[in-house]
Amino acid sequence: MCSSFRLLKKAIWVLVTLENSSATVIISGFVTYPGKVTFDRPTTVYQAIMQSGGVSDYGSLSNIHLTRIINGVQRTETINLRPNIRGQPTLPKYVQDGDVIYISRSLF
Repeated sequence: MCSSFRLLKKAIWVLVTLENSSATVIISGFVTYPGKVTFDRPTTVYQAIMQSGGVSDYGSLSNIHLTRIINGVQRTETINLRPNIRGQPTLPKYVQDGDVIYISRSLF
């Protein structure tokens, strides 16, 4: 019993916490199934749109707006997914909880 006690006394405890990776995102505009979608793992904007059925026949792959709150300020950036569709290497853009993805209408 004494040797067990000494072993436990010398143990080092390590606490690992995992960041909550779930994200609820609103996908709207010219997408097949618009609405609120929740993801339980890291998901790219491209994957999120595909989860919603993809861009509709009238939607634009090159004019997608990602809106998110950063430090209390709403910011919007335009994303072009055409390179992804063509198989060109691109840096992934991951969705975050509270993001809004809007697919604009195609001009053609």
